[in-house]
Amino acid sequence: MQVTGNIAFLPGSEAPPWPLATGQGTVGLTDASGDTLIVFVDRTTGIDASAMANGDLYQITAPMANFNGLLELKPRFQADLVENPGNPFPLVENIVPTPWTPVQMQSVTVSAAISDNGTVTRAELFYRDRGGAGFSVVTMVNDGFGNYSGTIPGTAAAGLEYYIEAEDETGQITSVPGDAPLSTLGVAVGTTSIVEIQSVMTPGTDNSALLGTLVNVEGVVTVAPGEIQTSGFSNYVIGESAGGRWSGILVFEGSGANIFLRGDRVRISGTVGEFAGSTEVLPQSGASIELLSFGNPLPPVPVLNTTRIDTTEAYESVIVAAPRAAVADTVFAGAEWWLQSAGADSAVYVDPAPGVSHVAVLAEEMYVTGLLDTRFGRNELVPRNDSDLVLAGLVAADPTPVARGARFERIAPNPFNPTTKISFVTPREGLTQLAIFDTRGRQVRTLVSGRIEAGSHEEIWDGRDASGSFVGSGVYYARLRFETESLSVEKLTLVK
Repeated sequence: MQVTGNIAFLPGSEAPPWPLATGQGTVGLTDASGDTLIVFVDRTTGIDASAMANGDLYQITAPMANFNGLLELKPRFQADLVENPGNPFPLVENIVPTPWTPVQMQSVTVSAAISDNGTVTRAELFYRDRGGAGFSVVTMVNDGFGNYSGTIPGTAAAGLEYYIEAEDETGQITSVPGDAPLSTLGVAVGTTSIVEIQSVMTPGTDNSALLGTLVNVEGVVTVAPGEIQTSGFSNYVIGESAGGRWSGILVFEGSGANIFLRGDRVRISGTVGEFAGSTEVLPQSGASIELLSFGNPLPPVPVLNTTRIDTTEAYESVIVAAPRAAVADTVFAGAEWWLQSAGADSAVYVDPAPGVSHVAVLAEEMYVTGLLDTRFGRNELVPRNDSDLVLAGLVAADPTPVARGARFERIAPNPFNPTTKISFVTPREGLTQLAIFDTRGRQVRTLVSGRIEAGSHEEIWDGRDASGSFVGSGVYYARLRFETESLSVEKLTLVK
C-alpha cells in the first residue's frame, strides 16, 4: 500500500521498543487526518533512513505486516521511501563496495544506482581512512544507465569510511547516510581473527573490546543456517580451523539470503555486536558474505565436563562435547534437561535445536555434543541434531556417528539438448544443495538450496544460467551436497 504523511517520531530514543542501528528501526508516520502508522525499517534491507527528521513529508510504498498484533508498513527498498513526493530528492540505492573485504593497499570501487525525476547533475564519493581528519572526493561516473561508480585508493589503515552525495537540477541534495559526514558507510581492511574478537574484552565487562567495530572475519561453518533457528534468519556459527578457546562466534544475518553448510569456509564484512551476553558478528548485508570453499575439516571438538561447560566463557559459540553424563532433571516433559557428568560439581542445561527429536528420561546416561550458547544469563549446551546425542547404553565408547549421504540416481539424457533430468536421493530431511558448475569451477546455476525431505527427487536443468541466459555447449558438472556428510559430482555434456 502507499501512504503519505509527516514523520512523527524516529528510530532510537524516540521510538519503541529499543534503539536499533543508525537510521533503522521504528518510524511513526502521521497523515492529514492525524492517524499515525508504524513503519518498520529493517536493517537487513539496507535502507538508510538517517536523513529523516520529525515533520518531513514522505510517501511510503510498502506491504502491510502484522507483528505481534501491531500493523506496520515494512518497506523493502530505498525507493519505497520518497521524501517531498511533489519534487522528490535524488534517489541513491543499491550501494555496493567491491570488494567487501579488501586487503591492505587494495582499491575499493563503490557503485550505486542514482536516479531523479529530473536530472542528476552531481554524484560524488567522499572517503577517508577510518578515523581520519578530512575527506577526499572523487566524481562518480555514470555508465549511461543510472549506475554510478567511483574508486577509492587502497590503504594500510584498518578501514575506509565513505559517503555519497547526489544533486539534481533544482539543487536538492541526497546524502547516504542521510546524516553524513557525521555517519558514514565503510569497509574494514584486512582480517581480524575470531580469537581476537572474543578474547580481548572491555575492562570490567564481558563485552568484546571491538564492540561496534566493523571487521572482516573468516571461519568454518560449524552450525549451519536453520540448525539452531528455523525462521527466515540465517543465524549460524563459524569457528577458527584450529579450534580451542575463544575460537567460535555467532553470525546473525537476518535477511535469510545465504544457505551455508557445515564445513563451508566464509569471509564476512560485519560489525561486532553483543546480544544477551553473546558476542556476534552482524554482516553489513547478505552480499557482504563470501563463500571461500566447502568441505573443510571442522575444528576439533574439546571434551569438557558439565561444570566447565556451565561456567566457562572461553568456549562461547564453540562446539564442545560432554563425556558420559546422566540426566539430572527434565524440563518440558523431557524436551530439555539438566545433564551432569561424573565427578562434576554442577549440571549444564541442555536446550536442543529443532532438529533433535530425542526426549530425555531422568537418570538416562548419554554422550552429548553441541554448541556452547552463553545467551540469556547462563551457559547452555545445544545439540544440533540427533547425531549429537548418543545413549551410553548403546555404545562401548565415545562414538563418532556416521550417516549415509545423498547420491545421484540418474542423469538423462546425457549428453543433452536443451534439457536434462537430474534424479537424486537424500537419506533424511536436511540441508541440500544441487548446483551446476562449468569446467573452470564457476557456479552456473543453483537448482536446489535449502532443506528438503528424505527420499527421491528430480530436478530439470534447462541449460540456462542464473540470469536465465542459455549457456554454451560443452562439459558441465552437477554437484550434490548433503549436510556435511557427502559431496557427489557428475559430468554433464551439453550439445547444440
